[in-house]
Amino acid sequence: MKSLLFIFSVFTPYASIAKTLMIPGTFPTGKNLYVFQLGIQDCHEARCPIVLQLLKSKKVINSKTLEWDATAPRIINQNQKSQESASGNDANISNNVIVTETSINIAPASPTLSVQAVILTKIQPALLIDQTIGFDHVSRLIEIYTRTKEDKIKRVWRLKSGPGPRWISISMTHQNHQLVLTSTVTSSYTALELWQQNSYAWSTQSNKMEKTKSSPTYFAIIGSYTRLTKAIAIKRELDLNKRCVSNFLVLKTDSYNKLKKGLFVIAYPSYDKNTVTSKLANAKKCNPKIDGYIKRAQ
Repeated sequence: MKSLLFIFSVFTPYASIAKTLMIPGTFPTGKNLYVFQLGIQDCHEARCPIVLQLLKSKKVINSKTLEWDATAPRIINQNQKSQESASGNDANISNNVIVTETSINIAPASPTLSVQAVILTKIQPALLIDQTIGFDHVSRLIEIYTRTKEDKIKRVWRLKSGPGPRWISISMTHQNHQLVLTSTVTSSYTALELWQQNSYAWSTQSNKMEKTKSSPTYFAIIGSYTRLTKAIAIKRELDLNKRCVSNFLVLKTDSYNKLKKGLFVIAYPSYDKNTVTSKLANAKKCNPKIDGYIKRAQ
């Protein structure tokens, strides 16, 4: 399997006659003969549909058009590199396709698209498709598609968010195949910040992704205060010059059941304990005055 990067020109017209799909990438669904394929229609229009196809023995047996189109119909650059081949028993397939624009003349409505092969269960491969559109005010559409027993493409999870201060990150845990969704609201040293985590898992009964008990949440905590204004001031002070804790948040402990209530902490949160450990070590290296500890928050 390979990782591909495609860059699309927003303003260059595509002159040739529409004949086929341009294929940014293919994604084997395990050790059988099924393959997902992503295609963008070769067209004259300003907006070109993005098509997800299911192949069996190299033949298209089902297809589905994504809700958001591509605005750029011509490939102007391509960068390709090899990755390890994934077998049907792998639980950590992670091959990405990034569709983006050139770094200049970016139109506000230009979409970006990333695709990742994921495993919902040991026998249920799928594609996670993440689309964003906009420049300063970004909207986002995240979907998961899989193959049914009837050899059809089925959407089993969807999240659509509009412009706003809330930023969403999404990842797939390898051990228990959970989809972890985190939502963050930052304030740039002016107010309380927010961080929330939800988890989803594949249900064999309903054949769809359902909300489940969240993975444990860990905090790298570098300060704990009784007043919000004090916590914000300390974070601002620690961030002067080198911005050593710019990715830490000022959070209220009342929202997390394993923390003492009524406090405001400067913390880096994550479901991955190794990640928070690394963030704390980096902060201490950046500023020797920083001290802290790791604690499970919920």
